[in-house]
Order: sequence, then structure tokens, then C-alpha cells
Amino acid sequence: MIVRFNLLPYRLIEKQQQRRRFYYQVLLTIASALLCLFLYHAYRELELDKQRRLNQQLETISQSLAPQLRQINTLNSNIAEMQKQLDLLQELRRQQHWYALLLVDLARQTPKEVTLNTLELEVKNITLHGHAESPQALTALWQNLQREAISMELVELNEMRNVPQASLPEYSQDASAQDFVMVAKLRPPPLIQGITP
Repeated sequence: MIVRFNLLPYRLIEKQQQRRRFYYQVLLTIASALLCLFLYHAYRELELDKQRRLNQQLETISQSLAPQLRQINTLNSNIAEMQKQLDLLQELRRQQHWYALLLVDLARQTPKEVTLNTLELEVKNITLHGHAESPQALTALWQNLQREAISMELVELNEMRNVPQASLPEYSQDASAQDFVMVAKLRPPPLIQGITP
């Protein structure tokens, strides 16, 4: 005797359950994807909002600091200007000593028979006007300035004239007395050779 079972309803029920499970999984996957998308969007909005707040705070801080920054820039420019003035004063102070050295140098190198009447000081030259009792004294002055002077170089005798006998003083009746004009190039002050005024 053969017993027959009808498995068709069981298969249909199983198929329907599988289909329901599949739909639930699809719905669950879609819901998870939507939830992830929503969370990502919410997180991004929070980050953007945080960034906006930080930007606003930075803008507020920069606006409040703008006057102080302008004041600092002004102070820096004032400090730079004062430093330039201080450097200039120090340079002038060094040059002042150099001009004193120039006068001492002239006094040392001038023979007793030579009288310097005037000195004309220019930027790079000095012109000496004077009177020499003899050509030998004038030559000695020229040689001293050429070889031994610390503050001068390239000394040139520009003009030399004999003094008329009538205009000579009583104590000096030497007929070889001469008036002269010498021009010498000044050496730059040793401490500030690298600085140009």
C-alpha cells in the first residue's frame, strides 16, 4: 500500500516565507543605507556648522586685533626709523673723530717754514692754501703729506706763485717765498669705509 503525500502546500508556504525573508532583507538593507546616509549627512552638517562657528570666531578675533596689528606695524616702522637715525648719529660721531685726526695729521706733517692760511674741506677733497718760506719747505710739505699722512692721499700741487718782495713781512726777506694751493684726496674714515652717506 502506497501512502501519498501532497507536498505542494508545504513548498508554497516555504517559497512564500523565503520571498518574505528576501523582501525583509531588501527593506532592511535599504533602511540601513538610508540611515547611514542620514547619519553621514547629519555628521557633515554638524562639522560644517562647527566650521562656520570657528570662522565666525576667527573673523571676530581678527577684527578685534586689527587695531593692535596696525599699532604694532606703526611701532615697527618707528623702531626701524629710529635705528636708522641712531646709525647715522654713530656714523657722524665716528666722522667727527676722523676730522679731528685730519687736523692733527696736518699739524704733524706741516714743516715750520710753511704757514697754512685756509683749508677748504669738500666731500672727498681738501684744498690747502698757504705760504712757504722756500721751495724746499713746500717740497717737504708735499712729501710728508704724500708719504706719511694717515688721512690723505694723491696730494697734488695745483698752484704755486712767487711772493713779490714788497709784500713779504720784515722778518722774512727770502726772495724764494711762495704762496701755494694744494689739493689732496681724503681717505674715507677707517671705521666707516663700507658705509656710504
